[in-house]
Amino acid sequence: MVSIIIPSRNEQFLPNTVEELLTKARGDIEIIVILDGYWPDPILRDDPRVTLIHRSTPRGMRGGINSAAAIAKGEYLMKIDAHCMVDEGFDVKLVADCEDNWIVVPRRRRLDAENWCVQDVGKPDIDYNYLSFPDNPADFGGPGLNGRIWTKKALDRTDPKFDVDEELSFQGSCWFMPRAYFHHLELMDEENFGPFWNEAQELGFKSWLSGGKVMRNKKTWYAHLHKGNKYGRGFRMESSWASKGATYTKRWLYEDKVWHKQKYPLTWLIEKFMPMPTWPKDWKDQLKQVGGVKTDPVTYIKTKYRVETDGKQFVELPGKREELTKLLAELGLNKGVEVGVEQGKFSEVLCKRNPKIELFSVDAWTAYKGYREHVSQEKLDGFYEKTKKLLEPYNCTVIKGFSLDAVKAFKDGSLDFVYIDCNHDFLSTTQDIAAWEKKVRVGGIVAGHDFRRIKTTSSRSAVCHVKDVVQAWAYAHNIQPYFVFKDERAPSWFWVKR
Repeated sequence: MVSIIIPSRNEQFLPNTVEELLTKARGDIEIIVILDGYWPDPILRDDPRVTLIHRSTPRGMRGGINSAAAIAKGEYLMKIDAHCMVDEGFDVKLVADCEDNWIVVPRRRRLDAENWCVQDVGKPDIDYNYLSFPDNPADFGGPGLNGRIWTKKALDRTDPKFDVDEELSFQGSCWFMPRAYFHHLELMDEENFGPFWNEAQELGFKSWLSGGKVMRNKKTWYAHLHKGNKYGRGFRMESSWASKGATYTKRWLYEDKVWHKQKYPLTWLIEKFMPMPTWPKDWKDQLKQVGGVKTDPVTYIKTKYRVETDGKQFVELPGKREELTKLLAELGLNKGVEVGVEQGKFSEVLCKRNPKIELFSVDAWTAYKGYREHVSQEKLDGFYEKTKKLLEPYNCTVIKGFSLDAVKAFKDGSLDFVYIDCNHDFLSTTQDIAAWEKKVRVGGIVAGHDFRRIKTTSSRSAVCHVKDVVQAWAYAHNIQPYFVFKDERAPSWFWVKR
């Protein structure tokens, strides 16, 4: 028997999909539909092969799949989206070519749902996908390993000998495997990947890197609807979910062993499918610039300072901000910016600590209303000249300009670290973090000074809202953990960019 799982949330084509499966199956099947917070209208066909799991409160796709897998009776599991057509005899064709440690994906076609037919868009069927090189900040959830259609490979491998062929990645809209293998792979992991995101990455990495395979079966097909703006998303996709899934997926780049059943590092899998679009010839060296292959900074920090980070939003570390300069050097984070330099003293410490550093020291050195009005322009001019002289012996570029102007000179993802120490009011701090965080690569460090709260009083004109902003930013962007070096009056804070 094949147990077919359909996670469903506000799906107008669910009845069509169920009818397709019932009509075109040629073997013994059961269909388990998870109705995530809704009832379908029109109602589904009454058939003893169809089981409904209704959740009054939506809980997400991964949890729904697990609920269905827990009651499935079939020797095989097939997951399919609620807006798909299938081939005649799809079930027996998939069973015929499936080993015990395989995940099998049918050929994917494009669905015209309103006319319920395969749509001809003048492009080949989708047989192969690759993973994008993780350097695009515009990716949903941040730069990541995202599946992309690999048309050239499909055109190059049309010979029937490739009808069942190895596949690197796939769209998560349909997959098939032995039920025992589903449980062996410990799918679907909500704790680490979240309710919905990077489904294919979880399946693919766990299978390939533990000795299994993902295979594309071109002997059968399904047609999937690209919903877009016209039909809208069924399962709600929060940005925090995307961030959580993408963050955990990128750990496979940082660490040799992410999952306890893993036998091979991700670099082994990438090498197996190279060359791939978007991946440069020196991809191993470039990966070090977008997150590192061997050492995840958070894992390094956890080991170095003997602190527990799992599940924590905030972790205190011993030491003052000079400790941060050691950490940057130890992690090989060499290219960075200090924003708010004043007399250049901390820039000098950064340079002395790391002979390999390429530092950019940014400050306006300009008096303006609302920020340290007691400092004259004459005094700031002196600070500027002193800074230039102090930093002249080092690989340091001094940039005179306001933070939000200077940031435009740097490409997104081009820095290993940034240290923000400028105007500490709420708006300025927020704008600085928002602007400079984009310039730091994945695996780099976003940091700053004065993790504290100072309100304006009748005797004090200066304010410091850094603690409020950092706490709010970390909460809103699901940053876990962020760190604070606790042993000084004005502590330094930082987090590792994911």
